[in-house]
Amino acid sequence: MFHSEQPDPLPEHDFSGYPVSVGFNPAHFSEPPESVSLRLFEQETGREVPAIVQRQQDNDPHGLLTAHQFVLFPGERLGWGQAYRVELRYRADGRQHHAWTFRTRAFDAPLHEVTEGGQTVQAEAGRPFLLYVPPGEATRSRDVPRGESAMATACGPAGRCAWTPCSSIPTCCG
Repeated sequence: MFHSEQPDPLPEHDFSGYPVSVGFNPAHFSEPPESVSLRLFEQETGREVPAIVQRQQDNDPHGLLTAHQFVLFPGERLGWGQAYRVELRYRADGRQHHAWTFRTRAFDAPLHEVTEGGQTVQAEAGRPFLLYVPPGEATRSRDVPRGESAMATACGPAGRCAWTPCSSIPTCCG
């Protein structure tokens, strides 16, 4: 999820789920594809995950995408340990459709979601655990990284913890 990435791929939005991207190899596609559409679905339920934007060369605010690259930004965080299906529709070299599935990583440690200020989380002493603090006013804190998964790596007697973003802990979320 993007909160402070530079350059910001979504300057008009506060956050997004992890993006789904596709690149067409110019060696196999003589011309850039046309009418490209990416859609993301939960595999188990078939529910379409809403997109907040699809980026391509003509709407990339930083001019980094080529005519062969496309990115879908979901409007919500993708679930952990969940299977998803991507549907890609396009026109190029007589081809029109491609679909694939992927699964997000599950965690080996208990996961707690903090949804309101002052919430208490039960955790076993000496055992790692994960906290997810969704973006929003109710969960703003100086101690917990907002909008990303974090592992409490050291908690002191006053209840203040040192938080390490999961993105820097390979066993946390890869």
